[in-house]
Amino acid sequence: MTLELVGGAALGTVFVALHNVVKVALGRTIMQFKPLLGDLKFTLDSLNPRIIQQVGEHKLALGLPNEEIDSFQQQTDEGIKLVIKLSKLSMWSCNIWYNYCNCTKPSYTYQLVELDRYFRILLEILKQQEMRDVKEALLLARKIHDKQDELDKKLFDLLKVQQEAGLRAHEGWNGREF
Repeated sequence: MTLELVGGAALGTVFVALHNVVKVALGRTIMQFKPLLGDLKFTLDSLNPRIIQQVGEHKLALGLPNEEIDSFQQQTDEGIKLVIKLSKLSMWSCNIWYNYCNCTKPSYTYQLVELDRYFRILLEILKQQEMRDVKEALLLARKIHDKQDELDKKLFDLLKVQQEAGLRAHEGWNGREF
């Protein structure tokens, strides 16, 4: 389900696909994975797909590195595959694999926990970036306001000088005879 990144829109689309797959899988998955899928759904609910899409669009527009975007897309694609795989498992096949090779259940559990962990870290990073961006915007607004005040003062001084020069010139013409 790898999608080409077109203006960041693919990020939102892939994210929505994962979110939908998790919601559907919650009704189909065997009981032992439901709490983990519930946690993952809660984390995904906290991330807004539109914001994810905008982050991708802004990174592309600003020419920022795509490593984070590529990592996000890869994690999301792998998450979709994992959740689909889990929703197809039956209790019987899971118990058989777990009893004989002692690897399936812990492996899927570990993968789900890691997927949820990835999105929780992403959520925290986005919150921190949002706080930083807001503070940078406020700082920039303050600098612009200060520059505007400085320009207003210079303009006022120029107008004052121009007005004084105009008055002197007017007085000079009034004192002369033609």
